[in-house]
Amino acid sequence: MKLPDTIEGCHELIKQLLVVVEGLQREVQDLKDRLNKNSRNSHRPPSTDGLRKPALPAKKGGKRGGQSGHKGKTLKMVAHPDEVIKLKPTVCAACQQQLGGQTDLVLENKRQVFELPPTRLHVLEYQRYGCTCGHCGHVNKADFPSGVAAPVQYGPA
Repeated sequence: MKLPDTIEGCHELIKQLLVVVEGLQREVQDLKDRLNKNSRNSHRPPSTDGLRKPALPAKKGGKRGGQSGHKGKTLKMVAHPDEVIKLKPTVCAACQQQLGGQTDLVLENKRQVFELPPTRLHVLEYQRYGCTCGHCGHVNKADFPSGVAAPVQYGPA
């Protein structure tokens, strides 16, 4: 863009630029308004709120957790664990000296970790056999069970 040589030309250019600036300001304001809309202040559904969902008001009073009247269960220690790992201090935390057999060890407390066994898929292989009829020569093949439609699959189809 080249600047005009006359003052009148400069005034005309300034007027044109002011119109452009006003249009851009309106567009920016429209975009800001659209960005600030959510399901609480517009017709938009809550699923369009994205990660900026408004916080739900905290419920006052009442019991937290499970349903009223339900006793509930807590994980309990077992009397005979499968494996016991004894954690014994070897260095004094105060003076950094080695702790040998000179100190009597006292069981302070214990914790148990319930580890789930590793899962393994149970794989069924269906082998379909066929044979030729001795009377008419027709080739007969056994049918796969219903739901077994692919060479390899997870569960019935």
